[in-house]
Amino acid sequence: MKYNHYDIEDFLVDTDFIDWVKGDSGEKNAFFQNWMQTEPENKDAALTAREILLNLKREKLDPTPEEFDESLNKILRYRSGDEKKTEIKFSSTDYNEPPVKLSTVFKWAASVAILLGLFWLYKFETKEKVIVEKVTYTTKSTPLGQKSNIKLPDGSLVKLNSGSSITFPSNFIKNREVKLDGEAFFEVEKNEAYPFRVIAEEIEVKVVGTSFNVQSFNSEETVEVTVVTGKVMTYNNEHNSNEFEALLTPNEMITYEKKTGGYSKKNAEDFKLAWKDDILYFKDADFLQIVDQLERWYGVEFIFPNKDHMRMPGKINATFVNEPLKEVLEGLKFSMKIEYTIDKKNDKVIVKKVN
Repeated sequence: MKYNHYDIEDFLVDTDFIDWVKGDSGEKNAFFQNWMQTEPENKDAALTAREILLNLKREKLDPTPEEFDESLNKILRYRSGDEKKTEIKFSSTDYNEPPVKLSTVFKWAASVAILLGLFWLYKFETKEKVIVEKVTYTTKSTPLGQKSNIKLPDGSLVKLNSGSSITFPSNFIKNREVKLDGEAFFEVEKNEAYPFRVIAEEIEVKVVGTSFNVQSFNSEETVEVTVVTGKVMTYNNEHNSNEFEALLTPNEMITYEKKTGGYSKKNAEDFKLAWKDDILYFKDADFLQIVDQLERWYGVEFIFPNKDHMRMPGKINATFVNEPLKEVLEGLKFSMKIEYTIDKKNDKVIVKKVN
């Protein structure tokens, strides 16, 4: 569950958590009440964030969007890493308040609360009219046989494989969360205040700024994450009861089994990223695995009139660099002992086994 990995900053910018504190959703209220009863390790962080938001609600503050952005960046940059700093001073000229003494134990929570209040970090509903920003979502898809390059609002780059789609919100710079169906390679802009999250079926990927690949096709039994640079945290989301988490560093990958909830972590295999360079790479692949990839890669459908796909030989190892479909089939023809016909009009490939 993603909330088990949250700290105070994460809770303060999570829209579902904020709605719960405000009392806007009965469904979310039930969810967070049940979650709190599980006694998560970061329960104190959640309770601290909740108290901060409740205190702000009583302040009835209504910052402008510009003030919101400025204050949010200030508070999220203000961290409690300097254990020697036990006093925070605010200018009485600017705030008309005396210096505030803080204890070491409550330094983080108190300083957050003070800064949030003084800088108008969050706007709750008040008696005055509040303009609510409507969040819209954008979905980018690639049909079979095509790939696309996408630049997200924060400057992050995505290469989307064929037969894949990605969905992200309009306020993406603050809420850097995307939903992936299929496969994509990400080059994420660094932003420590707003981690980048990828939801891929039953798992989530959380990063600050790095490059990595996620493969999560509905038709396949596994989800794979491969890291090129930086660090990546993978864990189950709230819809997945099989709890796990794994930290990946450069040249590491994880394979998650959808049915069992098991996973394995190992050194990354170079061919896993070959697709983004238009390279078809088959390693110990059976014929049906090859067919699945060729159908996505070239946007065709394979037809086996005599159910010959059940009689294809063992494993295949082959590499094709930006080759047309006919050349790939020619390369497989003798090793697989097949005959084929390409129906270009209907985007079909008819395959028969040669005895």
